[in-house]
Amino acid sequence: GIRFHAGRGTNTVPKYDGSMIPDRMCETTEQYIEDCKRVIKKYHDSSKFSMNQIVMAPCQPINCYEETFKETLKIARDNNVRMHTHMYEGEANIIKEKDYIEWIKEDPHYSFYLISEMAKRAYPNSVNLGVRGYLSKTQLLENYLIMLVNQGYQFPIKLNKKREELAYCVGISLRSLHRGLAQLKEEGLLSINGRQIIITEEQYNKLLLKKSI
Repeated sequence: GIRFHAGRGTNTVPKYDGSMIPDRMCETTEQYIEDCKRVIKKYHDSSKFSMNQIVMAPCQPINCYEETFKETLKIARDNNVRMHTHMYEGEANIIKEKDYIEWIKEDPHYSFYLISEMAKRAYPNSVNLGVRGYLSKTQLLENYLIMLVNQGYQFPIKLNKKREELAYCVGISLRSLHRGLAQLKEEGLLSINGRQIIITEEQYNKLLLKKSI
């Protein structure tokens, strides 16, 4: 079957107050909360392995008042439902740094999540930083191309990233990227068709063999 998690979204800030959403899509916080209570009571199943759940999902801060988020938090926890929003989206800097830090302090659930995510990213980056110092620019490119398989790419791998974006992902200059691609193409480890970089399974295995030598 299909597990269905329906998000009840909202926009509570009207356009004249800074929102980018048309006024016809707005409602008050009270209207939003009352309808959330209705759909939670009617549709939400909080039992283990349930297939039908409601998520309270106010839009990003530029389109919702602070009280909308506070009331969402209260009702969601009282009713054991999840919450969803886009915290880092928005066409303006609505949340001040001071207020954001205070929010983190007050909400142990969010601060735990934030610290966990920071730790997940910091650990591999700190390990890789030491390794990167011993690798050539072409070896860094090879490592990135090998990693694509672990990210779910299927053979033949067809990479359509812009060269600037690819250089950023690998962590090398655009000039070094062009040199590395030319070298790997000359060694028969990849082929290039316009902007597209193609790696067959045979070429991938050669890359692995080269790395192990």
